[in-house]
Amino acid sequence: MPPETLAAAVPRIRPVDPIPFADSASALLRAAWKPPCIDYTPDYVRFQCGFPTPLPPIGIAAFDGEDPVGFVAATGRASNAGPIYLASYLALRPGTIPSLSVAIVRAESRKLLEAKAPMLVFAQVGSVGEYLLKIFESMGLARTFIGEYRVHAGTPKEIPAGLHVEDVPPEAWAREAAVLEPDGLLSPTFDNANLAHFARDPFGRRFVVVRRGDGVVATGMQSWTQIVPSSGPGRVPALNYVRLKGDDPDALVALLALPRHEHSPVVTLPNTAGARHDVAKAAGLRATGSVFAAYVFHIGGEFPTFRGTEFEII
Repeated sequence: MPPETLAAAVPRIRPVDPIPFADSASALLRAAWKPPCIDYTPDYVRFQCGFPTPLPPIGIAAFDGEDPVGFVAATGRASNAGPIYLASYLALRPGTIPSLSVAIVRAESRKLLEAKAPMLVFAQVGSVGEYLLKIFESMGLARTFIGEYRVHAGTPKEIPAGLHVEDVPPEAWAREAAVLEPDGLLSPTFDNANLAHFARDPFGRRFVVVRRGDGVVATGMQSWTQIVPSSGPGRVPALNYVRLKGDDPDALVALLALPRHEHSPVVTLPNTAGARHDVAKAAGLRATGSVFAAYVFHIGGEFPTFRGTEFEII
């Protein structure tokens, strides 16, 4: 094969800005993941890549000629450990050589080293994605394990007697959630700028509190996971950033009761960091087969000690 033909056959890898690249990223993600899976619409990709942060988003794309064939992104978030990247969206166009993912992740590692910022990664346990995390270590990044998260789901029940559930404005929700903030969890910063961005979720967000009398006993943020099953699009309500006072299962039952939806018989709790296993079980939640491990990759030294993280699994 002539050198010029060989060069043309090797995909080019270069940085991209994930936000203007969202249409192409969406097309790659939708092609790469088989239903049932999240519907990565362009607006959803832009939303997840657009949180207010001093960290510029990292995007790496591979091209066959002018056609995108691979993509990965890491987007900035404000956290209680300072600015941090959240990595996601690794995708290859079907038919692309799998080894291309190694080159894409290696390029992402270089950008992370340049940024000198830590990165949080959720990887499905036992997946190719988890295996690829070794590349970050081979590039000189230290790895810190911060927990394993099994997605839970349950059928909403009636709100228990004595409890009242309501939607509140984002700023009021953040004040109540701060009172219930658990110790030892890596958490997003719920300042006004980030709350305003959460509220712009193209699939919708609700800021929910549970009251018993005059006191708040639980808070949570409800989002929608838009799913592409083989029979057509669907939406499943999900609870994020669940915080409970006194590990009260009734308070969790009340949170689960609010997002009833005519098209979904269940509510998911993707990250159970805010509810112990026994509490989740008492509230009627059951573990699914989806398990994610969370790691923080950082440059040398010690990352602050956390027993887990509240961040959404995206």
